[in-house]
Amino acid sequence: MILLLYPFQKAGADFLILGDPWPPWTSESYGPAEGGIAVDFAYHIFEKADIKVTIHLHPWKRVIRMIQYGQADGILMIQPSEENSEFIFFTEPVFTGKEIICFNKINNPDFQWKSFNDLKNFSIGTILGYNYGNFTSAKENLSLNTIESQNLLSNLKKLVMGRIDLVICDFSALNNILDKNPEFKKALAIAEKPLYEWQYSIGISKYSELFNKREEINRIIIELKETGEIENFYQKTNN
Repeated sequence: MILLLYPFQKAGADFLILGDPWPPWTSESYGPAEGGIAVDFAYHIFEKADIKVTIHLHPWKRVIRMIQYGQADGILMIQPSEENSEFIFFTEPVFTGKEIICFNKINNPDFQWKSFNDLKNFSIGTILGYNYGNFTSAKENLSLNTIESQNLLSNLKKLVMGRIDLVICDFSALNNILDKNPEFKKALAIAEKPLYEWQYSIGISKYSELFNKREEINRIIIELKETGEIENFYQKTNN
């Protein structure tokens, strides 16, 4: 009920797009997004479609619920899933990357994994409300021990302190945090086998008028892929 009453300002924009703090994809503070790979490129896509948007950042669980209850028009980056497809239309993928497992090399110097069964004896840090694809299914089927936090930085601090054994990380986001916290590198290492490669789409609420513009948005994304602009933008911004 409190969520339904949450106040919002579109700041004169036609549509409200939500994301969560996730450098380098977005800025790191809640409120109006102040930049990031996904933020800057989303504005570029919507500008080419002649659609005026504003982008705000909130905790991920709130982002999903606000879309579900018709309080916002879209999501900046989301992995397509059956779970949310009832109320979200997923555009053509915009970015690709990989999800990895980070471990404390002091406490578990020999850690390696080949299957989800190998993770059964570890406590695993995840982010509240995130969908991790096949890992999410394995968590339920194998009763994996996951501990949720609001963000990746919080999970990595727990990992450094030895309060958890493993953390699932977006590779780009992890490198961004390690650049800002080089002392973490003394304790942390990345498992050789990645968890999975992912593709992120822009999510469009099926309850929003933005849903009527989905074909034009997809056309522009496909065009930017074919010209190499998306890849060039990512490489330029990520260097």
